[in-house]
Amino acid sequence: MADFLKLKSSYERIYAEIGLHADDPSFYPWIVRLLLKNVGGGRLLDVACGEGGIVYEAGRRGFKAYGLDISEQAIRKARNYISGDNFVVGAGESLPFASESFDCTTCLGSLENMGNSWKALSELIRITKQGGFLLVQMPNIYWLGEIIEALYRKVEPPPFQEFERSATRNSWRTFLMEGGLKIEKEFRYNKPSPLFRNRKIRSIRKFVVRSFLNLMTPFNWSWSLIYLCRKGTSSGSSQTSPGYYTIWEARQLKVVPGRTEP
Repeated sequence: MADFLKLKSSYERIYAEIGLHADDPSFYPWIVRLLLKNVGGGRLLDVACGEGGIVYEAGRRGFKAYGLDISEQAIRKARNYISGDNFVVGAGESLPFASESFDCTTCLGSLENMGNSWKALSELIRITKQGGFLLVQMPNIYWLGEIIEALYRKVEPPPFQEFERSATRNSWRTFLMEGGLKIEKEFRYNKPSPLFRNRKIRSIRKFVVRSFLNLMTPFNWSWSLIYLCRKGTSSGSSQTSPGYYTIWEARQLKVVPGRTEP
């Protein structure tokens, strides 16, 4: 309970100050286009929805879209952005919805930041209909830009969020398959560095470097990895007995699939 309150408090502070949302204005529309192309429409839940970007884009493209976030500040901002009863405050590890309530669930860049990522994944699977889809975005520990920056950094920057986990492409695949999911497709997303913000110019050097990296980075060295998964009748058990996966936190942590994370 103490860890949950600490996590919730940290996100209340973040959303009261700067918030969390995509810097790239094309990101949310791109995600929704992927869903339309591969999933179609239906009921969608975005877990850790933040200020409601995915809910807004999905709603205007025909989905019956809902959002959940642990932060009351985030939900307040989302409700100012989108009127109605589309949003609810709640934790990813204990979703307040009946089993098989949604045709599609999304969790973009947040599953790795939850107190218990494995339990949160199990909840995402539980509320998704049989044959339905989950789309998750996960951070890549081997991002080329981070490797290059590490060559010039003298001090490792502190974590921005309370929990920050990262892993390789194959480790995240194993993590998802351990839940019984079938990975249908994989996409990469290399976060751009906008040249302007609020009509003011930002770092030209960073914009040029990041643009070059985005064009040249191989798939396995991308900034983040996006997995489109389908829930089958075998959900809850491994589809290929993938064994162990490795997640990195402040230290290297080898996790037994299905075991409660510390």
